[in-house]
Amino acid sequence: MEVSVNFTKFSQAPSSPFTPTLLRTWRDALESLKILACQPSDFHHANADLLRGYPVPDPFLFTRGGKPEDEMAAVRNMVSWLYVRFKWTSRITGPQSSGEPVKIPGPQHWRNFLYLVARARNLADGAEEAGPTGTGNKRAKTTMDQTKRIFADFIPPSGPSLAVHWNGKLVLSAEKIQKSFIFPALVGAQIIWELFENNFRLELLALDRCVRPRAGNVAEQWDEEVRRIFPRSAWMVLTVPTWDEGLGAAQAADRVAYVERFRKLLASWPEGTALQELSAEVDEGSSDVYKETAVLRVEAVAYPFYCRTFFKYFSRAPSVPYQLPL
Repeated sequence: MEVSVNFTKFSQAPSSPFTPTLLRTWRDALESLKILACQPSDFHHANADLLRGYPVPDPFLFTRGGKPEDEMAAVRNMVSWLYVRFKWTSRITGPQSSGEPVKIPGPQHWRNFLYLVARARNLADGAEEAGPTGTGNKRAKTTMDQTKRIFADFIPPSGPSLAVHWNGKLVLSAEKIQKSFIFPALVGAQIIWELFENNFRLELLALDRCVRPRAGNVAEQWDEEVRRIFPRSAWMVLTVPTWDEGLGAAQAADRVAYVERFRKLLASWPEGTALQELSAEVDEGSSDVYKETAVLRVEAVAYPFYCRTFFKYFSRAPSVPYQLPL
């Protein structure tokens, strides 16, 4: 299967008023993919086409460019996402109605969907019916048709704009949405952080299930090994935490336990032998500098290895965790 590769995602998200901060170790890991992406490969996983999309919206849809119109489009996407976020995440975290494989939406599917939500709530006109890119060709129409099928139960009926809330608090009233798209920068950054975080968690689970196919009694145990890598052992973030911890946290002390669990998981993969002799944990009596050095040493091996393995299976850059904006 021949797929196009988006080289833009082999680095941190474009700078915008809403872009959170990415650790240097994750940024270096993503950039290491640029060479790999140019090399031919005959490896293909049977479910790659189904799984290479994004479980929640592609965060890059909210960080495009630095022009006023780009920021307006990003805010419109955020408002649209907040309209449907609860219903969509309930679908992901709830029981599935069918055992049939379901194609995960790609970036253009998400772009189309957020546009359709915006149009239904009078935040966009019908000029983009052929696709938000403005193209009327057959491929754009096909993608839009796929979008309407994938999100058939999530596109709201036409109606007035509604107020949007984040983390239990009002962000914009319906009246303000109609007048202007001025969006709080911290809320926007937290929305994008959550999208990166949730995509990362669900992508890691999908990748581990490809690398270590589930069978027999080990399935639940192996899923649990993945789940313990995340703060509070949660598959998804549904409420913004009050402190920054996990694989993308700013401070090494807030990453160390999760980095060590991540290392152990990757070391169990067939090509993860380089991680077997490392450890992110050191004696409690060690200096803070020594503790941080141990974490960075593991990250320098684990993060690029994870990114390479993800690209090998899904032919795109993975979503990675960012620092929580507080």
